[in-house]
Amino acid sequence: MESFIAVLDSALQLRKFFLFRVLLVAVTLACLGPATAQDVHEDDTEITIGVLASEGATRALEAWAPTVSLLNATARAQEHPFHFRLEPHNQPSLLEGLDKGAIDVFVSDPAAFAIAEVEEGARAILSMAYMWENRTYSQTGALVFTRSDRPISGYEGLAGLRVMAMDPNELTGWKLALQEARKYRVDPESISGDLLFSGGNQREVVYAVQNGLVDVGVIRAGVLERLAEQGAIDLKDFLPVAPSGHPGFPFWISTPLFPEWVMGSLPNVPDDALGHLIGTLLSIDAQSPEAQAAGGIVWQAPQNYRPVHDLLISLHARPYENYIQQAGARIYRDYKWPTLAVAALIILSLLFLVTELIRTARLAETRKNVLNSEVRSKQFYRNAIEDHTVFCMLTKDGEISHVNDHFVSALDRTRSSLVRSPLASILDETNQELMQSQIMRAMKAGATWQGALQLLKRDGKLAWVQCTFIPVTGTSNKLSEVAIVASDVTKTRAGVSEKRFNNTLELIQDQVVVLRPGTLDVLYVNAAAGKRLIANRMGETGPVKPRRISLPRMILRC
Repeated sequence: MESFIAVLDSALQLRKFFLFRVLLVAVTLACLGPATAQDVHEDDTEITIGVLASEGATRALEAWAPTVSLLNATARAQEHPFHFRLEPHNQPSLLEGLDKGAIDVFVSDPAAFAIAEVEEGARAILSMAYMWENRTYSQTGALVFTRSDRPISGYEGLAGLRVMAMDPNELTGWKLALQEARKYRVDPESISGDLLFSGGNQREVVYAVQNGLVDVGVIRAGVLERLAEQGAIDLKDFLPVAPSGHPGFPFWISTPLFPEWVMGSLPNVPDDALGHLIGTLLSIDAQSPEAQAAGGIVWQAPQNYRPVHDLLISLHARPYENYIQQAGARIYRDYKWPTLAVAALIILSLLFLVTELIRTARLAETRKNVLNSEVRSKQFYRNAIEDHTVFCMLTKDGEISHVNDHFVSALDRTRSSLVRSPLASILDETNQELMQSQIMRAMKAGATWQGALQLLKRDGKLAWVQCTFIPVTGTSNKLSEVAIVASDVTKTRAGVSEKRFNNTLELIQDQVVVLRPGTLDVLYVNAAAGKRLIANRMGETGPVKPRRISLPRMILRC
């Protein structure tokens, strides 16, 4: 309950303090407005300069009025048809004015410039630098600080404390501090419960910490040192939280360094006005009244603000809340017709690709069906051949790789004794020479060979086969296998030989009789013996057929 009352009391004090500052700003604007307005011609082009008032509107008018007066004075002296008008803003009102076209030139922190660059097409024309102890510093960062009587070890100690920053979108303030807290694995939710913002006024943050209204403040690096130099505060009353050392940088800082503030312009500002603005500001040195009024600033050429964009992208902060969608919309807006042409080309390419994939799938299915049909046909023919012929497969070197049952039966051998054996091992010498000189030469030439071969059976006898050697080639059109389709003609050969032998005996004039050993049965007689021994003696007429007659009976008849 006591803590709640303390927080409520702090909030009431801050409210009173802010109301007082707002009233002071209103009075100051009323007083300074006429002073900043110059006697200008009605036909002159008015160029509005919006300044981000990081220390309040009053301080912004005091700091920048001399610079605007110098710009108008030099413009009148050179008879330029334009004049400049100053407007202090917080970050939301500055971005709103840029969006509505009410602001032409602006001075802001790098984050506001990055937003304007992406959303409004703004460009950087000058970069701010601060003079400190006779040196120029063009980089800055954020400082997280507390009172010296309330030391905090690091970002981990911020959880549960009351924290005040300038603005939720100010880069060199809360955004950088939030990024550093994430690096130390500190949950942002743990330090945002009692988080307050001063509306962009850095001095309000300093005074709130000094008076104990909040525990921790987040401001731009260098603010405490400059206030101490002016005598507004005593630097010993404060301590930095998680100080980060950067060689050569003279101020307390708790984050990495980023580019200082920037002056930017919208695309509609006339080139002669920009040239006058840039030339006049670059001529201001650190000792001039204009520079001293602004806190000892000088102007330099624009810096590289790419790191600022990268930081905003990592934080998913404006203008990169929906980075991919915004990038796509921006590309479409800037390159509408080329984008449509590329999109149409991509769509047509995808349609063509889909069509080709479908056609390729159909062709593959057709080829698959054809291959399956060929495989079935080949299997059918092979089965037919193996079932009805003597079949054998050889390697390209003449080694047996496969034999069917008919081949095994014809040679009266086992399959294991034949497979992986050279075919020449079961051929006689004549056939072996034929195998090397004709058959294998024909196979390597891709021609078939037909002829009779004599194969050695297991018992050493010969088996006659009428063969057809067929070369089988692979994808490279080289010999890979040899198929042998043969017929067993052993019995046919034997029958033909016996018939030829008998025909020869018939032509002999001598009488030839073949008897069975033991029983002496007559197995064969030639024509001469049949006529003399059988036909004449047994009273038969006509041709005498061989028949089995026992020799004793034939002798008795004789």
